[in-house]
Amino acid sequence: MIKIEYTNHLLNRIKLRKISKKIINKILKSPNFLLFDTLNQTKIAIKQVNNINYMVAYVKDNKKLKVITIHPIKKSQIENRLKRKR
Repeated sequence: MIKIEYTNHLLNRIKLRKISKKIINKILKSPNFLLFDTLNQTKIAIKQVNNINYMVAYVKDNKKLKVITIHPIKKSQIENRLKRKR
């Protein structure tokens, strides 16, 4: 099993936005969309949880998955990310 590491930025965001780590794990386990952000070189997982679309940015190697940030995302932003490959 891969170790999940949470950045300080992410920990601040989940505290500020009152998002549980369970939601992050749910998004990472079964995203509705899985993208690669060519600008930031990060993977993006998007999933709707409790009627809110969330995006999680992370990087992954053989040993760990480092979660960078999470935030709510609108459908129009999802479409834009798909078009721009971000």
